Amino acid sequence: MAERYFQNRADACTFAKETAVSTKAVTKIQYKDGLWVVEGKTVAEAQSDTLPSSIVLTDAEMVSIINKIRQNLELNENVNDLLNLLDINYKKISTAGANLIAALSESDRKIYKDIPIFLTGLSNASFAIEDLPYVKSKEHAIEMAYRFQELATIFSDYGVAPSLRRHRQSMLEASGKYPSESVAKKNAELSQKISRLESNAGPCKCGNGRFVIRESGYGYFWGCSNHPRCWFKRSLTNPEMDVLGV
Repeated sequence: MAERYFQNRADACTFAKETAVSTKAVTKIQYKDGLWVVEGKTVAEAQSDTLPSSIVLTDAEMVSIINKIRQNLELNENVNDLLNLLDINYKKISTAGANLIAALSESDRKIYKDIPIFLTGLSNASFAIEDLPYVKSKEHAIEMAYRFQELATIFSDYGVAPSLRRHRQSMLEASGKYPSESVAKKNAELSQKISRLESNAGPCKCGNGRFVIRESGYGYFWGCSNHPRCWFKRSLTNPEMDVLGV
């Protein structure tokens, strides 16, 4: 996958998340030269970058690595730690020959075959957790709860499942507190309009503060940023009220 560049992290996270889901790629985000860079590799590409083919694992080494992966899947609750551990160890065993894989026990062979699924799921879980601070609407919270439910199902038998279920529950609870997307969008647009007006408002007459827009039970008005040390205020002009749409 070619590198993609973004001005802000939120857009980079969205693209990386959608790419990971649609292509089953393992993606990562880095900050380079003032831009957010999304890089990713499919499972096949990742396997081509593993240890040199001249390095041959023994049966015992293969089983030891599988056991290490299983133990961490069962006990480790940290998504990113588990993602890094699986990535590193899968690189060591992904080029194993068919005979070596066939010699594994049935449970070890299942773990081996499921590692690409785990890597994709953990990558998606990492992105979902990083998205949590940006959830601001009821619909987004519900969508996040559904995403965590799907991830918890994938890892239902493993250590990260409880934390994924906790994130699901927190999003369900948040969905009852956040405004709908239409209200959130309206509030965001209003905040932008207020910021534009405040940027041209100038200093307060007290000389120690600047005018900022405040809201009371009677509507919006100009007040001093030094409130409560300064109580000076004035009404918005009609053009200013038109800008706010109030």
